Order: sequence, then structure tokens, then C-alpha cells
Amino acid sequence: MKKVYTVRGVTIGEGRPKIIVPIIEKTDAAIIEKAQSLLKLPIDVIEWRADAYEEILEEEKIFKVLKALRELFPDKILIFSFRTLIEGGLREISMEDYTRLNHFAAESGLVDMVDVAMISWPDVVEENIHHIHTAGILVMGSYHNFKSTPEKAVLIRTLMKMQALGADISKIAVMPNTADDLLTLLNATYETASRYGDKPIVTTAMSPSGLLSRLAGEVFGSSMTYGAAGEATAPGQISVELLDDVLSLLHGNRELMGL
Repeated sequence: MKKVYTVRGVTIGEGRPKIIVPIIEKTDAAIIEKAQSLLKLPIDVIEWRADAYEEILEEEKIFKVLKALRELFPDKILIFSFRTLIEGGLREISMEDYTRLNHFAAESGLVDMVDVAMISWPDVVEENIHHIHTAGILVMGSYHNFKSTPEKAVLIRTLMKMQALGADISKIAVMPNTADDLLTLLNATYETASRYGDKPIVTTAMSPSGLLSRLAGEVFGSSMTYGAAGEATAPGQISVELLDDVLSLLHGNRELMGL
């Protein structure tokens, strides 16, 4: 039986994919301004990309930002994410600081999920997952490849490895260079979700050529998708309003698609 998670009334792992919007800003004022602009949009999940924050090593200031975001979004899932430089993030960080930040966010009681780079930084995965789970917080395991799309078997093994290591939700984002690459990701998503894995997965083919992967998660088995509110924060993102319309259209016709 497939695992689903219901957090703040939002269920991940069934139904239409849940919409995530990241906040990637440098200062407190810019973070709050961006957050306020999202209040009336059809969003299920807010991701704070903390690698953009200028004061990221100041725990008191991190807590202040998390508290403000939680107060603004009491009914939305809040993800703490420090995207490492090797996975397309905005700054370098030591493994010790990375682990400390993840622990602090989990133990703050203000976030619902912490993103952990499980493939690029294997040396700290076990410690991160242990402390995050001990705090009662979900782990989103993640892997980003901005250059290419690995073979289907590699994608499936990567998603399954993250589940085996303890990720509650496993996320892969890859770069398609051909239409075949997009099909490879969609096939890997479908096989993992329907045959192998027992937890929710999230997959994305970045760039405009990968748009279908952001729209058709309910068909292939991806449980969440990223949308843009204003300027896109990753290649191929579309506005949350348009994304919401398409997800609703597909969900409303799921019986016609045999879902």
C-alpha cells in the first residue's frame, strides 16, 4: 500500500499534484514581500530556499524568518531548503554548517519538511535524516542534475535509494536535452510510482522542453510540482495560475484517462 502524508490538511501522495512555490530572496524584507505576494495564489506548499539568504548562518535571524513565514502561511506546508552549490544552489557551505542548519530548522517547530541533498552529499545523509525525523519533521530527499537526464534504470535506482535511506518524499530534477530524455523521466516516474516505490515521489524535467513533466504528475505518478509566481526560479516553470488550471483539467478528467 502506498504511503501518503497529510500535513496541514494537504495530502501528498494522492490526487492532483500539490503546487510548490519557492521563495528565493536575500533579505528579510524581500522574503516577507515575496511571501505576501503569494497569499492569494493557488499554492499548497511554500519552500524557503535559504541558500539565497544573506544571514543564513545567524540562527536567531533564521528563526525570525521561519516564524514570519509560518504566521503568513498557517495552512500551507512549509519546506526548509538549503540548495547546495553542487546542485544548483547559490552559495557554498560546509557539511557541518549544512547539517546544523537542517537540524535547527527541524527543531524550530516551524517547518513541516526539510530538503536533504541525499546523493551529492552522502556523508551527512544519515545524520540529517536521523535528527530531522527525531524532531517529527518529514524529509524530502533531493537530487538535481542541471546537465543531463540519466538512463531510466539510474533514475529508478536513485529514487529507490533515497527511499531506502529514509526519505519520506524523494525528488529528482533533471535536464532534458531531447524529447527522448523527457520520455525517459516520465517512464522512470511511472515505473517507480506504480511498481517499485511505496512513498511519494516528485520528478521534474527542467527547461521548456520538460514542461509536460510539470503538468502530468497525476498521470505518471509525481506527487508535487513547482510553479512560478512572478519570475521563474527554475528553467521551464510556468505561472501558478496556469499550472493550477491545467492540473484541475487533468484531475477532472482522470476517469477518461483511466486513472
